[in-house]
Amino acid sequence: MTIEEDKRIRPYCVALSQIALAPDGIFDGNSSRTTQALKDLYTHFDHVIRPDSQISANLADYVFVPLSYLLKQPKLGDVQLELLLKILSLLIKHCWTTPKSIPYVLAKQLFPLITFLTGGSPNTEDKTEIKSKSSELKLAGSIALEYFFHSLSKQKDAKVFDFFSNVENLPALGHAVTVLLYFAEHGQSVELQLQAIKTLDTLFFKLIKDGEILSYILPGNVSTLTKIIAVPALKTHYTVMIDAITLLGDLLIMVYKDEELKPKINELESIEDALEGTELDVITIEEADLKKVHRTNAWLKATSSQVKIALQSFKKIGFNVRVEVKKTLLTFSQSLLKHCLFSLKSSIPIVVSMISFLSNDPRLKIEPNKTLSLSDTKNQQILNKIISSELDSSVNSFISVIQSPNEERIINTLGAIEFSLRHSYDQLLVKKLIETTRIEMADMLRKTCSKSKVQSISNGAIDLMVISKEVSEFPSDTKLSSIFGKIFSEKVENKLSHLYNIIGSLSDPSENIEELLVDDYGTNYEKAIALWISNNLLNGHFEKSRPERIADEFLDFEEEEMALQETPESAYLVLDYSKRILENIPEFELSQELELVSSIAVDSVGIAAYHLREEFRFELVDYLYPVIDSLASPSETVRKHASNTSMIIADTLYRGSLYELILVNADYLVDAVSIRLSNAMTTRATAILAVCVKIAGYKIIETFKDVLEIIFSLLDYYHGYDDLCIGFFMLFEIVADEINKKYLHDYDTQKLEYFESSSTYSPWGLKNLNQLKNLLDKSQREVIIEEKPQETEDDVEDEINAQDSDDEDLPEDVIPKVEEKKWISPIPEDAYKLLQQVVYYGERLLTHNSVKLHIQILRTYEKIVPILATAPDNLHPITASIWPVMCQQVNNSDPKIIIPGSKVLSQLLKYNKGFLSTRFTEFWSILKNNNLLRSANKSISETQKVVLPGLNSKAYESIVNMLIAGLDSMGRYIPDSITEEIIKTCVGVVPDIERFGMSSDIAWSIKDELYGSLKADQKPSNVEASSGTTYAFV
Repeated sequence: MTIEEDKRIRPYCVALSQIALAPDGIFDGNSSRTTQALKDLYTHFDHVIRPDSQISANLADYVFVPLSYLLKQPKLGDVQLELLLKILSLLIKHCWTTPKSIPYVLAKQLFPLITFLTGGSPNTEDKTEIKSKSSELKLAGSIALEYFFHSLSKQKDAKVFDFFSNVENLPALGHAVTVLLYFAEHGQSVELQLQAIKTLDTLFFKLIKDGEILSYILPGNVSTLTKIIAVPALKTHYTVMIDAITLLGDLLIMVYKDEELKPKINELESIEDALEGTELDVITIEEADLKKVHRTNAWLKATSSQVKIALQSFKKIGFNVRVEVKKTLLTFSQSLLKHCLFSLKSSIPIVVSMISFLSNDPRLKIEPNKTLSLSDTKNQQILNKIISSELDSSVNSFISVIQSPNEERIINTLGAIEFSLRHSYDQLLVKKLIETTRIEMADMLRKTCSKSKVQSISNGAIDLMVISKEVSEFPSDTKLSSIFGKIFSEKVENKLSHLYNIIGSLSDPSENIEELLVDDYGTNYEKAIALWISNNLLNGHFEKSRPERIADEFLDFEEEEMALQETPESAYLVLDYSKRILENIPEFELSQELELVSSIAVDSVGIAAYHLREEFRFELVDYLYPVIDSLASPSETVRKHASNTSMIIADTLYRGSLYELILVNADYLVDAVSIRLSNAMTTRATAILAVCVKIAGYKIIETFKDVLEIIFSLLDYYHGYDDLCIGFFMLFEIVADEINKKYLHDYDTQKLEYFESSSTYSPWGLKNLNQLKNLLDKSQREVIIEEKPQETEDDVEDEINAQDSDDEDLPEDVIPKVEEKKWISPIPEDAYKLLQQVVYYGERLLTHNSVKLHIQILRTYEKIVPILATAPDNLHPITASIWPVMCQQVNNSDPKIIIPGSKVLSQLLKYNKGFLSTRFTEFWSILKNNNLLRSANKSISETQKVVLPGLNSKAYESIVNMLIAGLDSMGRYIPDSITEEIIKTCVGVVPDIERFGMSSDIAWSIKDELYGSLKADQKPSNVEASSGTTYAFV
């Protein structure tokens, strides 16, 4: 420091001295003048001192003098004391830090003074004084103490004096430690907490550096630091936790270091003895050493138990704590294992448990064999025994842990077991763990899951449309939900699964799997858990060797070398066990118990397929049908697992193509379905056919022709069973969808209504353009034109029933030539005939009393009619056949039947045109007396709205739409009187008059007449359901 800088400081010292030397009556410690004088001195002093510079002793004394005067004054506020301590810190740092720079006498005066100014007088009970001080003052005092301790360490290292070798200074030491610990625990700012810990670190490890002295103040430090680290209510900042853990670890090693305490084992074979006891009865330290006056065997036994309790509280540290804290805990644990294995023997199991807890975090990448590795062989043996003991303890406690509602406790225990097994595998304990898991999880499932059925199909068919929709969306979401969601969270289930993956990777799982699947005894829950554990063991085993197996596919090995990598027999044992389970699942009902075991069994097939790769192709024929069968399960959960397995098989063997998977194995599937249909196992067989059709499309329908014939035979024999018939017609609906998708996906079905039958006559007999010109030319109008009227349904019936008169005159041995008509439909003739056959069976079954069956047949008709319309010559006789029964559906009293029936009838009218004119007219004469129409017409005429209960409103609308479709299709083939009657029924609820087509002029006139002077297009009319919903029309 230069003379100029010295001169710049002195005036501020003089100014402060003048204030400090004022008489008692005049001096005001809280005055702004005092504060400003201190601030000026601190600011200029701090400014002129360079960071690494030292000031002279004379300047230090010059600055310290006014400070000493101030300290003699009776009252100083927190702000003034804060500034005073900051100036004092500068003096200590830049003048009194070097050896011999601070006299012992001054140090003896300063130490208690700084502590008193910072934390008040020593009082273990009353904390009022220390609480009343500002955080800024506490921070300034902590910094001053740090610099002071650093200065004392320099004096000690230079052997000038050892401050704490004098017992007179120990009380002040205790007070300072108490104050700093209080700041570390209760500091209102993170900065203050960190500074207090930093000051303690300087005191302990730079100044004292003596385990014997630190042993006196150890209990209080352990207690307070443990609270900072492990008490959740404090919400300690992670940086404070890190520094507190580091300080505690260094303190424990300094006090309990094996190298210094030299613990001895009483007997030669006492390694085992030391592990069996819970106290340090067999470990003693040398008490004769003069350096260990306080650290005796009695002290060790007492304090080590306190340390154990403190470390147990570390378990309260949550799993979600920051990774920086976990890394510090790992270092802390490793240090204790390395330096305090014997001295803190009772705490070592907790330390091992802590490391296993930390191993649950993949970011730490803890390897057991590296983390728990000691250089000394004997120490390593002892540690290994402790780890084995911890593993045994964890497995024994697993019975209670697995049923605990505390998720974190379960995960920690599973992590401890996994960590210990990875360090030292124990087959006996693994068997015990597997058996415990099997029994306890089965018991938990039995208590938690209800015995109610997921879905019973004995009284209702499987919804094939839902199943087929799921299949058509493959692959939508291959992620499966938690299979044990009723007893575990997904995190716990994944952790348990991972544990068995690890066990499978550590040793050949064949023995464990064979014991699990040795027989079929036990409950379904126990079977499910046994198979689930086996799946995970196999997964772990295969995943370990998978890189090598993949590499082998690209390398050429001799047979002897490949034999060394044969698939374990247990993989086929798992497959066989899962097949037996799936084959025994009942068709007609599925409880939650069976749902679980089915899902896991299906997963087993997928796991085997994934790992066996090409080897599984030889097994596929035995396992494909159970998987496809599960796709048709009434349980959505089972279907999801089956979907996942199907995708795995397709990815593994068929380049991800489910289509190819089904088609390649179609013959096998056909045989399996045929056998089940022949044995009256119809419900699931129908669902399986639906699944195959949705996956493979129309292509597979050709393969299933024989199966479809069996279905038609069953309809002949069992037509009274509505559930059976509903299932079949759901299948027919899916077949119709696939035919439409295959042949009409880019076909404009709107053109179908303009198709001309090859059997009908051209309008007015005109066959070419010249005949049309002659017709328009008056001079040529006398030309006789052969009249060929529009073909009607009577004509078609006559053609169907009439015999060829010429045939009777032909000799018996002469076969008349029949001219074959050209097939004009884009639909193959055999597919067309299949749908035609479906329609005729539906016609018979529409006499059944089941409303559900009626609805399903009509839904199927709605899909089939547009397809049949692609061949008009064939559509007309089909329409003539089903027309009576379809009219009955529309004139039904049940609105649930009326709605789909009206849609189908609308299609028939649309695609048959004038062919149905007479029948439509006759049908109207019956329909107009329908109660629904009569009620609606009466309501419209009186109140201009229709109030109908429930579905009746929609049924009424559907009838109206059907009638409009009839008018639009029949055109002038319907008498005007009939047309007017129909329009009067509909006009009030049809918003667009143009919908009446060529009859729109009549509709306009009628609407204007009905609503008087108002404009016809403005008169409101409503259809209102009894629930309150109003349907507005114009």
